Amino acid sequence: MPDVHLGQRVPNGCVLATCERIYPEAIGRDIGCGLSAICFDIQSDTIPQSVLASILAKLERLVPSLKQPKHLAARTLPDSCRAEQLSDPSLVRQANRDGLLQLGTLGRGNHFIELELDQVGYLWVLVHSGSRSMGQAITDWHLRNSQKSAIDYLELYSDGGQVYLGDMQWAIRYASENRLLMLNRTADLVEEGLKAGLIESSYIDSPHNFARIEGHFGRQLIVHRKSTNSARLGEVGIIPGSMSGGSRIVVGRGHPESLNSSSHGAGRTMSRSESFENLQIKHFKARMGSIVFRKEHADRLLDESPAAYRRLSDVMQAQCDLVATRDTLKTVLNYKSL
Repeated sequence: MPDVHLGQRVPNGCVLATCERIYPEAIGRDIGCGLSAICFDIQSDTIPQSVLASILAKLERLVPSLKQPKHLAARTLPDSCRAEQLSDPSLVRQANRDGLLQLGTLGRGNHFIELELDQVGYLWVLVHSGSRSMGQAITDWHLRNSQKSAIDYLELYSDGGQVYLGDMQWAIRYASENRLLMLNRTADLVEEGLKAGLIESSYIDSPHNFARIEGHFGRQLIVHRKSTNSARLGEVGIIPGSMSGGSRIVVGRGHPESLNSSSHGAGRTMSRSESFENLQIKHFKARMGSIVFRKEHADRLLDESPAAYRRLSDVMQAQCDLVATRDTLKTVLNYKSL
């Protein structure tokens, strides 16, 4: 995909189709990672900086990075991802422990919550996060039982392959529930601060780390997407840019040679270590302009500077045959955990 960049063993921004083998590392350890978004019934050219600053301060308390404090932690997992649906007792125990404590947490790195305005002024909330430690635990558990090769794999139609597929689907559902909880908590703050209501029909959930059995070229294939959106004909997806780059809500064109796929974002142009070595805080802040973010922590967020990413407009131009832009969104608030 046009946002491709280096990843562990398998590049980020990669689509792979196989006949019988499933490669967990071609899905990624953060199984189900993706974006969710919803729109509000408020239309405005600008939102007062004081209101945005208040929302940001409250997000820091309501959406932690790693684990929930006891008063915010879920008592049970959602019905769609009950712990007992997992294949192994060790995974069940982890889901009942870490799965509960991490539900509604953002994680670090390129994960974010943003408020964005579309081209006609409607306000959107976007959340980028995944399955937290559960996706990693599921991947590691199954890799220990995989066939060893240049990239370790499982035979899909073996017992091990079918069990992995079930656990992977559990992690995808968990990741969606995780984003939904953060989306709801952010929506509560927006409703309180701006007296705005949700447009429930606008909800979008767009994962980009998963595998699925699909029909392509007259065959049933296992399509692995690692940091890649599904872009079937008419399918709605979300493609974010850098911290200052806004986002695009897109509609898939169903391009066969891309395996009905598109980029998941803008893609990095330099590693995190290179960003800290080569970028300057003053330039980072200048690129952010009027966007409300954690300026006091700019030195710790330097690896997420817009200069470390491609321009989203360039990426969109490179995949104009894969997706059509439905909405162009401009960022007004960015929240990242440290």
